[in-house]
Amino acid sequence: MSNEIVLKKGDTLPIRELELQEEDSNGDRVPVDLTGGSVDFYVYDPTEHKMIIDGSSVTVTDAGNGLIEYEWKDSDVQEEGSYEGEFVVTYADGERTFPGEGFLPVKIADDIQDSQS
Repeated sequence: MSNEIVLKKGDTLPIRELELQEEDSNGDRVPVDLTGGSVDFYVYDPTEHKMIIDGSSVTVTDAGNGLIEYEWKDSDVQEEGSYEGEFVVTYADGERTFPGEGFLPVKIADDIQDSQS
C-alpha cells in the first residue's frame, strides 16, 4: 500500500488505485486476497476529533491481487488538513483492517484559488 494519499482541496481526481498488502510467513509484503470481501474507507481528523469519511464503499478492481479504487466525493476534500485513513475489509467470517498497524496518512492541501480570498 502506498505511504500517503495527497490531494488538493476540492480535487476529486485522480481516482487512485491502491494495493492492500500483508506480510507473509517469510516477512515479505504480498497482496491481500479480497475474494468474497467488501472494502470500506475511513478517514479521521485527529485534530477536530471527527470522521471525514465514515465507511465509504471502495471498488475492488482485482480481488486476487488486493487492488482497490476509491472515488473521491466533493464532501471528502473540502477541508485542508492532515488525516488518518484505513481500509476495513469485511469477509463472511469477520473483518480485517489495513494498514494493520498505524494509519495511512491522508493530506488535503490548500489550493491557490482559496488562498487568494
